[in-house]
Amino acid sequence: MQEIVETQPAGGARQMAADEFLLAEAQEPALRFFIWDTPQVTFGYFGDYLALRERLPNKILTRRWTGGGVVFHGDDITFSLVIPISSPLAKEKGEEIYRRIHGCVQEALSAAGVAADLAESGNAPRGSDCFAAPVAHDVVGESGKLAGGAMRRTRAGLLYQGSVLGVSASLREQVKEKMRERFCQEKEPKFFSQEDLDAIGQIAAARYASLEWLQTAGGKKF
Repeated sequence: MQEIVETQPAGGARQMAADEFLLAEAQEPALRFFIWDTPQVTFGYFGDYLALRERLPNKILTRRWTGGGVVFHGDDITFSLVIPISSPLAKEKGEEIYRRIHGCVQEALSAAGVAADLAESGNAPRGSDCFAAPVAHDVVGESGKLAGGAMRRTRAGLLYQGSVLGVSASLREQVKEKMRERFCQEKEPKFFSQEDLDAIGQIAAARYASLEWLQTAGGKKF
C-alpha cells in the first residue's frame, strides 16, 4: 500500500471526488489522509438530506459515496483506503475487511499511547451520528467509540472511508505516522498530478457539489 499525500486543504465535495477518482484509477492499494479546509459534516449515501439540513442549518453537508451515519469533521483524523479488485483483500467479506482495517487503527492508537480496543458487538441505528454508538469491530476507548468507517464496492475494487476521534491535537500526527507504518509497505508517497487534480475537480463539480447529489440517493429523492 502507498500513501497518496494531499498538499492543499479541501471541502467535502473535493474529498469525495478524490476518493472516487482514486478507486477508478487504482492499480495498487492506497492510503489517503484528508486535510479539511473548514469544519463540516458528511453523511452516508442513504441518509436523509432534508432532515439533516433541518437539524444542522448552518453546517456544510456532503453526501458520501459510502454508507454509514453522520460524521462531524474538523477535529478528527479522516482517512480513506482504496483497494483495487486485483488485491486479495478486496475479495474478503465486508466484516473481515472492517475488522482488519480497524485492527490496524487500534494498533496505531495504542502505539501512540491512546487506550483502544475493538468492539465485540454493537448496533448503531442506521443514519444516526456515526459516533453515537459502536458496531462490531469499531475501535473503542474509555470514552466510547474512537474510530469507525464505511465501505463501497465497485467493479474497480473497494473504497473505505474512516474517521478517528478522541485524539488530542498534539498526538494526531503521531497517530497518522503509526497508521502509515501499519498500512503502507511503500515508503515513497505519491502526489496528485495537475491532470489528476483537474479530473477530481470535474467529478466534484458534476456530482458531490450538486444539489441533486445532496438530495438524491439510491434513486430516492430527499
